[in-house]
Amino acid sequence: MLSRVAEALFWIGRYVERAEDTARLLDVHFHEVLEDPSVDEAGACAVLLSVMGIPDGTARRHRDSRAVLELLGYDAETPNSIVGALVAARQNARGAREALSADIWECLNSTHNALPTRVEAARDPDGLWTQRLAGQQGRYLGPAHGYTIARVIGQRSDAFLQVEQGSLYPALNRLEDRGWVDSYWATSENNRRARYYRLTPAGRRQLTTQTNRWDDIVRAVNRILRPA
Repeated sequence: MLSRVAEALFWIGRYVERAEDTARLLDVHFHEVLEDPSVDEAGACAVLLSVMGIPDGTARRHRDSRAVLELLGYDAETPNSIVGALVAARQNARGAREALSADIWECLNSTHNALPTRVEAARDPDGLWTQRLAGQQGRYLGPAHGYTIARVIGQRSDAFLQVEQGSLYPALNRLEDRGWVDSYWATSENNRRARYYRLTPAGRRQLTTQTNRWDDIVRAVNRILRPA
């Protein structure tokens, strides 16, 4: 009995640590690929998947950053993924429930139960939420690089809204593909090359449309929750 509990406690720690390490590696990967035009994306993906111990056959099917994010971020069946590691941590916690404090169990359990909602929001196939936030900041900031956009969103929302790099840069790329922002390379305030984004005239018109729609939704919800 003691051996089983000790083993479960060991694996809880290992899986939580694995989830954090994978998140950090993905963050570095996205910064490298999306901020440096000279980086070979397929090659960078191959290196990351090799470091993570992904079999060659699987790695060959994941040669772009979005596929890598799906595999290492959201795939519950992949033990090396963030979600897979958190699911495994909670499974081990159930086997050692009597040895865990209430706070640790609540943290693991609530994190596990929130995974479907958080993964769905992070996937955000059209990037609508992140695009709206990024575009809104583009209206007031003018040209800005990704780090500044994410930082200002957090500051102006009093840290309530936090846009992760893995969501921000794909959303900015989709905005650019649709002609709503354009980008250029310049030297940042830290004397480093960075990619700057700015709204196009079409992007400003789209932002106005989406902002008006959002205002309509907020008013409608308020009328439901706070009837006169």
